[in-house]
Amino acid sequence: TQNEHLQNLGVRYIEDPFLFISNRIYLALVSPSLWLLEMWIFGHILKVRHREELPHGHYIICGYGRMGHALERAFRKASIPYSYIDMESDDYKERKGSAVFGDAEDYKLLQEAGIKKADAIIAATKDDLINLTILSTARKLNRKIYTIGRENTLDDLSIFRSARINRIYILEQVLAEFTYLFIARPLAYRFVRLLHTRDEAWGGSLVRRMHEILGDNP
Repeated sequence: TQNEHLQNLGVRYIEDPFLFISNRIYLALVSPSLWLLEMWIFGHILKVRHREELPHGHYIICGYGRMGHALERAFRKASIPYSYIDMESDDYKERKGSAVFGDAEDYKLLQEAGIKKADAIIAATKDDLINLTILSTARKLNRKIYTIGRENTLDDLSIFRSARINRIYILEQVLAEFTYLFIARPLAYRFVRLLHTRDEAWGGSLVRRMHEILGDNP
């Protein structure tokens, strides 16, 4: 794997943004208090907004690369039902005969994947345009579906925000935040790592204590 290759080169600290994202989604599903504490470290208020609550129904993952595999592990661990579409594979593009997404063929593909009954969809390919198109098409077929998008570069931030996606994970930003934490705030970094060894009862108790002493935005 890429991580093993870097280790063989003598790189001591290796961070995987796909693992960060899948861990966050896992926490948001099974332990919202722990998710909230992690997000608080990065500047979030100490309260889960209603729009940030993830549904517990069926998820569709579009894109089955490194992020898709990481999400699969998170959903299995959380016992969340899911299915996936590898919309980015060379085989799919060859069968499709085009690299254009959002056409009638993709409508059919999403319908066959159960988009009308799905509760959430994650566009996880390495192409920002494809991710945007997937989520736009999904919402046309299911207005109530919860949308999660992978944004690969900050260059497309304004486009993603205007698309009104429910939750956006920006790879560059996630990696930069954790790298900064590791270098400049080592105790906060250790605290984030600790969160993933605790349970919701521990997290909920800590959040309540912080609220009582410090309010919503300590």
